[in-house]
Amino acid sequence: MDKKYKEHRVIAFDGTNEPVAPNEDEPDYIIYTKNKENIIRAGIHVNAAYDVLNDKFLAIVTQDQRSKDERGAAMKMVKEIHEAYPGETFLFVMDRGYFSYPLCKLIESLGHKYLIRMKEREYSCLTYTELDHTEDQQISRILTHHQRKREKENPQMKYLVKKSMRQIDPESEFIDFDCRVVAIEIGDNVWEGLITNLDEAEFPPEALGFIYHLRWRIEQSFSWLKYGIGMKRIHSIKAEYIIQEIYSSLIFYNLVSEIKKCVLESSQSDNKEENQTTYEYQINTTKAIRAIRCYEASCIT
Repeated sequence: MDKKYKEHRVIAFDGTNEPVAPNEDEPDYIIYTKNKENIIRAGIHVNAAYDVLNDKFLAIVTQDQRSKDERGAAMKMVKEIHEAYPGETFLFVMDRGYFSYPLCKLIESLGHKYLIRMKEREYSCLTYTELDHTEDQQISRILTHHQRKREKENPQMKYLVKKSMRQIDPESEFIDFDCRVVAIEIGDNVWEGLITNLDEAEFPPEALGFIYHLRWRIEQSFSWLKYGIGMKRIHSIKAEYIIQEIYSSLIFYNLVSEIKKCVLESSQSDNKEENQTTYEYQINTTKAIRAIRCYEASCIT
């Protein structure tokens, strides 16, 4: 049974760059200097959707360096997850850089929830206040691509470029946008702005802070992927084969996670029956990876 937080599966979105050997036959994966005489770096950008409570990846989108678009990748993964898990309710958690009106409207239209950290400029543009005090408010805006005098004078109107408007609804000139915006103090006179469609009564600011903190688990999972599983050590040169190696690393990560889960459930059940331990012990992930690899090698030979 998958773990949930208040009936929601919590999915974190984030991206990481996978360094690869420069292949000048595929220049889209290379960042050059301005004069294009020298190579700064080469890599494939991996956008991932990670189930933070069940320690497994649900979807990824790979992009080259020139067409990197984390917001677009997030929208694609939201649709894929919605179609792959019918009947499930998801809470998508994202860091700064992901907020966009089309993404929020998409998640809401599919019946899911979102919690996204905002940049200070985005917060101020939406709330018309500065991010310098604790706040929890419901916001109602009307999105439009018009910049006529009557739209500019109406504080309820929020300008959005035509491209973004068409992502939400190709036909509409005015789109209602309702959300909840929360400013929480995370340090001495330091505030962070969060935008969400979670209910205020069920999810007070303290709960939002806890949920957002869960997002950091995807950072740890990237570390295990790169250094524990070995995704950092790519052998291929062509992008097509590199992406295959990335997928194999993710599949192996999910396999290790599932085996760890089964072992933990079994040991906790045995300990509970025998009443031998006071604490629930965690499995050493590095040793688990090595043990599973040795088992696979023995099966092959």
